[in-house]
Amino acid sequence: MSTAGHAQLSVSKLFGNGAILQRDQTFTIWGWGESESTVVINFADSSKSTVVSTDGTWSIEMGAFPAGGPYTLTITSGSSTITRSDMLMGDVYLISGQSNMEMTLNNADGGASEAVNANFSNIREFRINKSTAEEPDTKLASGSWKKATSAYAGTFSAVGYFFAKNLHIEKGVAIGLVNNSYGGARIEAFMSEQMLGFDENDKTLANGEIERQPTLIYNKMVHPILPFAFKGIVWYQAESNGDSMEDAISYAPLFKTMISAYRDSIGVPELPFLWVQLPNFYTVAGDTPSTWDAWPQLRAQQSLALELPNTGEAITIDVGDVDIHPTNKKPVGDRLALLARNLIYGDDVVAQSPRYARNALTDTGTVVIQFDHIGSGLVAQNSDNNSLKAFAIAGQDAQFVWAEAKLVGNEVVVWNDNIPDPVTVRYAWEYNPGPINFYNSEGLPTAPFQITVNPGFKIGSFRSAREAIETGQSTTLSWEVFNASSIMLDGVPVDSVGTQTINPDVTSIYTLIATNRDDSTESDTASVIVEVLNPSEINRLYGRSVTASTYETCCGESFFPLYATDEDTSTRWSSAWSDGIGDNPTEPMYDGTPDDEWIAADLGQIIDINEVNLIWEGAYGDAYHIETSFDGYLWTSVFEEMAGDGGIDSISFASSVPTKFIRMHGLSRATDYGYSLYEFQAFGTTSTVQPPNISLINDTGNFVNDDVASVTFTAEASDEDGSITQVEFLLNGEAVLVDDTAPFEYLLTLSGSGAYEVSAIATDNDGYSVQSTPYFLYENSGNFKRFEAEDAETTGTAIITKNSATSEGEYLDLQDSWTVTFPMFHLWQTGDHIINIRWLLSFW
Repeated sequence: MSTAGHAQLSVSKLFGNGAILQRDQTFTIWGWGESESTVVINFADSSKSTVVSTDGTWSIEMGAFPAGGPYTLTITSGSSTITRSDMLMGDVYLISGQSNMEMTLNNADGGASEAVNANFSNIREFRINKSTAEEPDTKLASGSWKKATSAYAGTFSAVGYFFAKNLHIEKGVAIGLVNNSYGGARIEAFMSEQMLGFDENDKTLANGEIERQPTLIYNKMVHPILPFAFKGIVWYQAESNGDSMEDAISYAPLFKTMISAYRDSIGVPELPFLWVQLPNFYTVAGDTPSTWDAWPQLRAQQSLALELPNTGEAITIDVGDVDIHPTNKKPVGDRLALLARNLIYGDDVVAQSPRYARNALTDTGTVVIQFDHIGSGLVAQNSDNNSLKAFAIAGQDAQFVWAEAKLVGNEVVVWNDNIPDPVTVRYAWEYNPGPINFYNSEGLPTAPFQITVNPGFKIGSFRSAREAIETGQSTTLSWEVFNASSIMLDGVPVDSVGTQTINPDVTSIYTLIATNRDDSTESDTASVIVEVLNPSEINRLYGRSVTASTYETCCGESFFPLYATDEDTSTRWSSAWSDGIGDNPTEPMYDGTPDDEWIAADLGQIIDINEVNLIWEGAYGDAYHIETSFDGYLWTSVFEEMAGDGGIDSISFASSVPTKFIRMHGLSRATDYGYSLYEFQAFGTTSTVQPPNISLINDTGNFVNDDVASVTFTAEASDEDGSITQVEFLLNGEAVLVDDTAPFEYLLTLSGSGAYEVSAIATDNDGYSVQSTPYFLYENSGNFKRFEAEDAETTGTAIITKNSATSEGEYLDLQDSWTVTFPMFHLWQTGDHIINIRWLLSFW
């Protein structure tokens, strides 16, 4: 008999006292019990039964019930009975995302007053406590239903509360919120392994922060609730995916995949899905438009999900702040509710913000722009002459300047007298464009946009993502054509805007020909050359930055180049002079070891190196090694030059050497001389070698108290094309343990004080070895001194707040501007000192 057969009768925590269930559609109730036992459910005037499966789970599909209640749910199996009371039928929304959805009503503008006066017993929130899991789990960690009354409303999601309040008042039905938001989380954390298309154990994001790792939140906070019936989903997340441009421009495919997958899992192919476009954030744009635009690109990526049916996006470019957690949450909830009323309930209300539709270049060099979703009309708020803010314009040089913009009727005219031939126009395309004044009459702000100016009939652009590729690689052609009746790419018809992936074997020319829509005798032609390079002839160190052991300064100049190869022999790396004694303090970074000079570079990927060239200078028969490494820690010498004075050295290998890092390691014979390296070149082809991956974790962090006797380190090691044969642990650089069975663990016994450097080397079945980044652990030696922040001297807005989770039941709530001054304490005269500052983020 299965061990699951002895399980106690239980039901998902979503079906707790005070739950709101989705009206007017069938819904499923599920739980666990003793296998092959009978479970009977009584709800309202309905009674149904089922048999517990052999894995100990059961589920029953209930019929559709109209709005109403309260009802009692009774679940019986044998002698066990579960009773849930005060349950309502209404509309239930999953509200999800990161910190700005998580922010409570108490922390929002006017929220504390709103919460004290709240009396909406038919608005209820089920907040799922933060939890993660390595594998999909069917059970929630914890959570319960709370009513939006003065006792609990302050703990509601602020955005969720204002959204629900608006709908409850307008529609007169109970509104339930299932809140599984998690501050700091990336979108990948809310997605399953199947959605992402990779094993979460093979991918680590954001330095390993739990909330940012793929699938971990999904497994414990999404997977267990997907059988629940929802009216729709409301999403406020993307901040943590805006750390880099690469992340930003990768958001749309992830977002659209997640929306579709959630819908499939819930069983409603077009379940309404609403989200918040990221608001204005960070410092206000200055005298010139910003050049770094990850967040504007991310906003545009969010908007691409509007291609999916039954979706809506609330624009919030006017309600953000310098802080990443803007507290003006009521407009956000209200705009989401407008979208829901229009999209879900069919109300005849203006719910969408104005959006760019089309543009045209005039003979005078101005750009006329038209918009969709203008409502009762477009307005330039607080402007006597209808001038608009936050528009920028650029010509062929792509250098943006602020533009003049004026609202004429329901069109916008944009120009800059210094740019007679504009190519691109942006609106609110900034992290924080500052105050804006472009709305429709209903008060909804215009969505940010970036557009290419329509010049009339013309091939606006035709380019290749890469002008040169290696044999076997591919690149993407992209184009944009205006006012053409037909467009041919190498004789094949294509759309006016498009992309095409190509992988030519030889250098090739691609030609785009367009025909004028208004004059078939007029055409425009553009060509792109894609050069196909022999991989073995590519210098893999060209433009690669370097690190080095030391460097020399002389005569006000530092001899340390930015790159391994820059095709400029006037720049060079010169190691610090070495006299072998270590008494030359005038040389930066000098360590007194003349036989340990090196310069290294990261190739960016694993390359099978077959040739290395050096242009260098030495003296007195200096020697060097060429060394390779997969990780930058473990180095292998692949060539030795035992004596020489420099010149041009060309080194060819009988068989290629796979590596990701490469360095010249000098062995100086001189007593007062180092090395000069002018150019460092490495040639080879992309490798198929896949070395192992390894990282170290422990359950204590970097600091432990002196009462901790030992710490367990776990090496997370994997090999994509084979298996791990062993993991060797090192303590302070010395081998201490070899483990050949997963999980690979090392128990470090602490001595009572000091610092420890722990690392691990994974070896795979092909014999390749990789070392982890060293993990530094510091032990409280008894010399640590502890200061409670609430006992410090403070100025500004620093308020002592009660919280049972803090060390003494209190903490400092630090607001707009403040200082915290601790008592004086003495440090040792010599040696390293550790200052550990701990803080609590109530949301993120």
